[in-house]
Amino acid sequence: MIADAAGMAEGRDRGGSVLQQTALEVGIGPGLGDDARAVVRADLGLIGLDDEIERLGVDVPLLGQDGLERPHPQLHLAELGAVVVVMIVVVPLIAHATKFTRRRMLCLPLGPLVARPAAMQYRGAKNESAGRARMGYRNGMFAIVAALGGAAVATSAGAQSYPDRPIEITVPFSPGAVTDVLGRALAEGLTQQLGQRVLVINKAGATGAIGTAAVARAAPDGYSLLFTAAVSMTVLPISNKQIGYDHKSFDPICQTFKNEMVIVVKPDSAFRSVADLVAAAKQKPGGINYGHLGVASIPHLAMIEFSQTAQVAFNAIPFKGDADVMQQVLGGQVDFGAVVLSSAAGSGLRILGLFADQRNPSTPDTPTVKEQGFPVAPSSFGGLSAPAGLPADVKRKLADACKAAARGEMYAKLARGVFQPNDYYADGASFAHSLDLDVADKSKLLATLGSLK
Repeated sequence: MIADAAGMAEGRDRGGSVLQQTALEVGIGPGLGDDARAVVRADLGLIGLDDEIERLGVDVPLLGQDGLERPHPQLHLAELGAVVVVMIVVVPLIAHATKFTRRRMLCLPLGPLVARPAAMQYRGAKNESAGRARMGYRNGMFAIVAALGGAAVATSAGAQSYPDRPIEITVPFSPGAVTDVLGRALAEGLTQQLGQRVLVINKAGATGAIGTAAVARAAPDGYSLLFTAAVSMTVLPISNKQIGYDHKSFDPICQTFKNEMVIVVKPDSAFRSVADLVAAAKQKPGGINYGHLGVASIPHLAMIEFSQTAQVAFNAIPFKGDADVMQQVLGGQVDFGAVVLSSAAGSGLRILGLFADQRNPSTPDTPTVKEQGFPVAPSSFGGLSAPAGLPADVKRKLADACKAAARGEMYAKLARGVFQPNDYYADGASFAHSLDLDVADKSKLLATLGSLK
């Protein structure tokens, strides 16, 4: 787990005066190159970090929050994944500051060095200097080994004390959406399970990409989590390779919802079944119109898969949301619509078929598309995830808390109210497997649409 130096070390003030503590962080891990160069953040007692690096001629990348190199003091290591961090906090005025040979180790003075008076120089200075260098090297190695051990103990202790401050869950959609409502209910359950406040932050925009990308870049420490539908983690990265993340950028904690899609028609429609739609499309190729909530949305992809399975062509018309689709269906502007079950329920529209493996307990009289002869059952599932690289102990605590919260009475009651199927919950491993399958399936469908970039 990456150590957070905030509040543990002070740097220079605006006037450049030396403050009381010194911090040294050295990270070695993936993403730093085969030479495993050090990543350093330090507030030095007497010598500025930039000056010292220049003096030593050491190639030390200084990374900011966005992963780009930048000068001291705008440094932050929290967003480097799987980095082993050694943190040493030292009070200045240490008389025995260690010196390492430049060829063997990175030397960063941790306090004022005690000058050796010229009168104490003697004829054997070269031998004495060599001996001191060897002794300094050994002492330095012992110090680093001890620090590594201390870091391991600190990491273990940190995992045991997690969480020791509020946790933020990002929902990459606007407040009031079904995902947002479920996320807030889960956050309440997590608060009860973990004993710390769990807050929901809405970061909407770009169909969920903005908030999702923000969490992908966050520190994998368990304090920045994501609650979203799989479409944000799978479809968006597939359709836009420049988005900056993919589903492997996250550690799935648990799946907590599964939104099923349905085909709806107006109450007095001549279409009474999915087979009626297929027959009409065959008689009038491209002449049957349907509405959906946007290109590459799950309802749209469900209909693409259905069209391929039934070997018919429908004319797809995108709208801004399910409400617009249903209004157009009710008014007769389109022949049918593909929407989310929770949107269709109570709308007055007739549901011809449910895209699912089995009937939903909330609408037991609605047949599935599969049982009507077309094995198509895509759904929009989602849940809780963290940035990749989450410590195992933290992930286990979150998974246990998520399971208890998602199966708790409050969340379960809400899930039934928004027409969730019985199998809305799944553990992290199953969630991750579903994401892998979703990427494979959606890649094929998006390739058909020509939506891959």
